[in-house]
Amino acid sequence: MNINFALIVFAIGLAVFFYNATKKISIIWKAKPENRFDKLFTRFKGLLIFGFGQKRVFRNRLAGIMHAALFWGFLLLFLVNVNFASEILFNYSLMHFLGKAGNDYLKLCQVTSIIVLLSVFYFIYRRIITKPKELTLDWDGLICLFFIIGLKASDLYANTFITSQNKIYAEYGHLLILLIFLNYMPFSKYLHIFLSLPNIFFRSLKSFGCLPYFNIEDEENLTAENQKDFCLTRFSWKQTLDTFACMRCGRCDANCPANASDKSLSPKTIIQNLHKQLARKKENQNIVSSTDLWACTTCGSCQQNCPIFIEHLPKIIELRRFQSMISGDLPPETQSALENVISAEDQIKFGNPYGTQKEQKENWTKTFSFPLPKIYENQKFDILLWVGCGGASDGRLQKIPQNLSRILYNSGVKFGILGKEEICCGEWIRKLGLEHLFQTIAKKNIATFKQYGVKEIISFCPHCYNSLKNEYTEFGGDFKVWHHTEFLANLMQRKKLNIGKTKDFSLKNIVYHDPCYLGRYNNIYEEPRSLIDRKIYTNIKEIKQSREDSFCCGGGGGRAFMEENEGRKISDLRLEQLLESDPDIIATACPFCHTMLSDSLKKKNLENTKIMDITEILNL
Repeated sequence: MNINFALIVFAIGLAVFFYNATKKISIIWKAKPENRFDKLFTRFKGLLIFGFGQKRVFRNRLAGIMHAALFWGFLLLFLVNVNFASEILFNYSLMHFLGKAGNDYLKLCQVTSIIVLLSVFYFIYRRIITKPKELTLDWDGLICLFFIIGLKASDLYANTFITSQNKIYAEYGHLLILLIFLNYMPFSKYLHIFLSLPNIFFRSLKSFGCLPYFNIEDEENLTAENQKDFCLTRFSWKQTLDTFACMRCGRCDANCPANASDKSLSPKTIIQNLHKQLARKKENQNIVSSTDLWACTTCGSCQQNCPIFIEHLPKIIELRRFQSMISGDLPPETQSALENVISAEDQIKFGNPYGTQKEQKENWTKTFSFPLPKIYENQKFDILLWVGCGGASDGRLQKIPQNLSRILYNSGVKFGILGKEEICCGEWIRKLGLEHLFQTIAKKNIATFKQYGVKEIISFCPHCYNSLKNEYTEFGGDFKVWHHTEFLANLMQRKKLNIGKTKDFSLKNIVYHDPCYLGRYNNIYEEPRSLIDRKIYTNIKEIKQSREDSFCCGGGGGRAFMEENEGRKISDLRLEQLLESDPDIIATACPFCHTMLSDSLKKKNLENTKIMDITEILNL
């Protein structure tokens, strides 16, 4: 083939590719600005670990190994592609320039090509034979795999027949397949070859699940007619990049508790639908059904398991913001809980979803034999105990602040409560998408804290803890916030924790359930376990779905105040996982988890198994 003709074909192929790629990138470029260029050292470090090191890919052992072989193989074979192009277009071999090292490299590439081919055959087998539920099984994935077979087969053929005329044909065939594959990529899932590494580099370095700021005074945020228009108004370039980088591996679906409990929610489908709608100008429709949108528990497992750090949670909450604030499409069962907290005129009513009267919020303290300072009485103390709505209102959960208060008092901690001045932190309201109500509540709470000079706060609810610690800072809150297990573990390290003698429970089994908002959101895994070890001499069982792989109780994202009518109850499924260890005690450190798991346990009629908060165990 004439070299000039080859150059023309190559140039046209690249030009068409760059044209289509530029069209895609322009959609990302036009989205809202967002600074993702901070902490460059941390970003490059993460790129090496998670991008080139494929750390998250290995969560799925066999598929991870095969994908890593494919990825690293392509990196190693990159110079071969460059050499083929050089030989065809300029009649010059880079391998001659490298001398003996070039020959050794070509031999290594032959072995690498075989490994890559074996990996491809595994993925074909996976798509045609095993067919994992979470995988998108379409022709696109197979077409791309056959392209790779063509590329690697031509590699092997060209480097096997070095002295033959066949090598020339193999090189031309390789270059032609490469150009066709390159121009197929912008319309394929394999676009992630170019976008996954940038997506990892520009990952969020803020607290897990951090939500985009919403200016409730900006009318543009509240004028969209449908979900697509709202997303176009609200999404930053990084949120848009996420939707283009998705490789449809389905790991988000495989780790979603709603999906696992036979609900129609698919985090992968949400990202894919967003991609389709944002990339097409003519279509103008809603992206996610109400059923799927409200099924999310905001546990964050989808986001944590994504190999390329796609941020599902901000997108789901943005869609909920449209659904609740603009469409007014809220689950009807949440209405009474919302009205108990705050009125339609944004005036605080009872300040809690249970409708507990202001004067009743201190009833849980009546059993104490020691004085418990109240902030409104201007009594001095060092740290505020945030009781939360459940702790002040639910008879089952009142044991938690009661036990915690006794431990703090016996350990010499000077603490107090807001009492009748305390209102809901608004965390679950924000997750419903009612941003204007959440901001009203948050600003009122911050004003109260500043009025009374609060500097430190303890919360036994991970949802309150996460909101006070990571979300209130957005509105001027500047407080040291502890989860109670974190604070008590700190006391234990300083030898100031007074919980009596260790008890021998060696004949009993105990399993600890990791709450999503404590572990996944705030990386608190060891503190609860160390406290159990300090109090009880027993064997703590670690089930498969624990720590980073913990499974949600089903109560997050406002789900605690909704009915669960589709599929199985998430809490039932989680309880079954915990019961596999044959526990006498299921320990947790979250009132939502305590409630959800207790309700599921009632249906089992297991009299010898108990759900207990860490503080209950410490007071045994």
